[in-house]
Amino acid sequence: MSQPQLHLLPQDERHLRWLVKGHLGLAGLAAGFWLLGFVLPLAIGPGYFKWLHVAGSHKSLEFQLVKGLFILGGQTAILGLNAWLFHQRKHWLSCAILSCVECIALPPLGLILGVCAVLVLRREAVHALFKQ
Repeated sequence: MSQPQLHLLPQDERHLRWLVKGHLGLAGLAAGFWLLGFVLPLAIGPGYFKWLHVAGSHKSLEFQLVKGLFILGGQTAILGLNAWLFHQRKHWLSCAILSCVECIALPPLGLILGVCAVLVLRREAVHALFKQ
């Protein structure tokens, strides 16, 4: 017996395009903050760290800044990779896993985008499109 044909609705294609644009937009926002974290200390100079004070912290401020930059860089990479996978319509499971990671790692905008991505990925027609 052959399986019934699943028809991709026009709204499914539109939702996938919106997901690509949303992921790229959020990745651009995260990349902007990431670059700002590099440029701001360089522009202000060594005095940048003197006026910042983190209360109750035994770690140096430089270490915390570098740690934050690595976290933002990782989030940018996750968003960019997921946008590319949605655009290529490949690796359905990877898209679903990365969308769930976005929900945890990037609140609140990543949560909204990740939930929308999971809801779109659950549709059988979209799943079949990724298998082609």
